[in-house]
Amino acid sequence: MPNTGKIVDFRIFAEVRSEQVFYPAGSVIISPEVDYKSMYVIEKGKASIIVNGKFIAEIESGNIFGEMGLVDPQPHSATIVALTDITLYRLSEQQFIRLVGIYPIFALRVMRVIAQRVRAMNDLLTVKNQLSDHIAASDLIEPAGFAAKAHTHHVGS
Repeated sequence: MPNTGKIVDFRIFAEVRSEQVFYPAGSVIISPEVDYKSMYVIEKGKASIIVNGKFIAEIESGNIFGEMGLVDPQPHSATIVALTDITLYRLSEQQFIRLVGIYPIFALRVMRVIAQRVRAMNDLLTVKNQLSDHIAASDLIEPAGFAAKAHTHHVGS
């Protein structure tokens, strides 16, 4: 997944009274089990995105996460873990709506991040499907050959 870089000037968060939060390295910031209904923007530090126990990407200053929780009432699909001490801006749904009202371009930038992440997941699924199609084709040929040999050996005994 590409690093989207700094998406916004951090000063805009003061206009919606966003909360600045700090997590020490190793902290779980969000996870599927915890529904914060908040979006985060990394001011300083690094975090990792983990889905189903697998590392997906490292994100850093300027990147966002938790954005899907603002638009979809489902639990988070990823776990975000602070790789370093990390300082974040936390936005509630109401703060996000106010921010988008003041800076409509912010919504477009968030949508671009979501689109990049969907494309990256699609790429991963395509590779996985190609591998499983290849393996499935091999399985269709080999087991039949093994079964015929075993059957022939059994009959000839």
